[in-house]
Amino acid sequence: MGYEEVILERLLAHGVDYIVHLPDKVLLPIVKLAEKMGKPKLILVTREEEGIGICAGIYMAGHKPVMLMQSTGLGNSINAITSLLQAHQIPLVIIMSIRGSLYEYNPADVPLGNAL
Repeated sequence: MGYEEVILERLLAHGVDYIVHLPDKVLLPIVKLAEKMGKPKLILVTREEEGIGICAGIYMAGHKPVMLMQSTGLGNSINAITSLLQAHQIPLVIIMSIRGSLYEYNPADVPLGNAL
């Protein structure tokens, strides 16, 4: 059983009914498996803060979202996390792939990767 099957099985067992995601090759197997299974519903976004806002709306509508993003996207989403999720006590599980670590090909990802 691959990591994508374990993660998706656990998410479904906990009632997650939406996956909001950005393009990412590490997390893509989770998205592909969810697409194949037809659940949870998938929403592709272009920015991390956009995804945070969509997840907040999904939660307020009575559903359980999860967000998939790269760790470097955390910097882009800090304001949305603090001014929306934290301020309104909206829970959100975020699954991140790690960027900026050993063998990183993009030097721009290293500073935040090291800090995280």
